[in-house]
Amino acid sequence: MTYLAQAGFDVFAMDLTGYGLSPRPAMDDPCNASIVQQLALLIPNPLAGTCPPSYAFKMAIQSDWDEIDTVVDYLRKSRGVTR
Repeated sequence: MTYLAQAGFDVFAMDLTGYGLSPRPAMDDPCNASIVQQLALLIPNPLAGTCPPSYAFKMAIQSDWDEIDTVVDYLRKSRGVTR
């Protein structure tokens, strides 16, 4: 990044939730599995019944794309460009 910035390029970095030093959901919490997964795999052991997730966001690649879209939209607006 330093090399590109010194060469005159605008350089940006982002940290996706759950990567790097971002907070991570409790992966060992069975409630963070989907309801379908809970029913198929986790009941009756370790769960007695379904439960709501302790991590409010869907743990899937879509959440990564949503974060990337937000950053790209911000950069387009702040730089006044469409691409």
